[in-house]
Amino acid sequence: MAKTLKEKLMIRFDRIEDNLLNAQATILDPRFKKHGFINEDKYNRSISQLRNKLQSSIRTEQLDLPQQSSSSAPQYSNSAIWGDFDKSVVNAIGGNNSTAAGIIELDKYLNEQIISRHENPLLWWSERQKVYPRLYEIVKTRLCIIATSVPCERLFSKAGQVITDRRNRLESKKISKILFLNYNM
Repeated sequence: MAKTLKEKLMIRFDRIEDNLLNAQATILDPRFKKHGFINEDKYNRSISQLRNKLQSSIRTEQLDLPQQSSSSAPQYSNSAIWGDFDKSVVNAIGGNNSTAAGIIELDKYLNEQIISRHENPLLWWSERQKVYPRLYEIVKTRLCIIATSVPCERLFSKAGQVITDRRNRLESKKISKILFLNYNM
């Protein structure tokens, strides 16, 4: 029985790593990260997509912020020796390039040890939101769950209203479309 169950689960969830949201949620879950993937290529593709998501969210954030005044820009020493040194230090730590800082943040997160499977990943992230501020913004959209069954119950009650004794000859495709329209109106 266990073998059959395992086979059925493997068939049912064979392509789950192809789902972008599931893959990113697995990577951002500190209990799994890379260990949640069977296929190395799918892991690498998901990391690439997560980097793109991180970069696009940083670009959007930069567009939303007003331009900073020149007084907040890094000040370099007039001395040629120290000026070059200051520029190299700013470039080394990410400086004004927040896109690179986001990628560095992701790499730093991926290099951290995974936590126990029994620990709470949401608590882990809340404790580290200052360490990984850019990733934390993505985590809030990827590790969220519906805390109620109300949407599901609404859908089933709508289904009961749509499928009545008079409307029992509708094709399943039409019922799906009607339910979709009723639920989303």
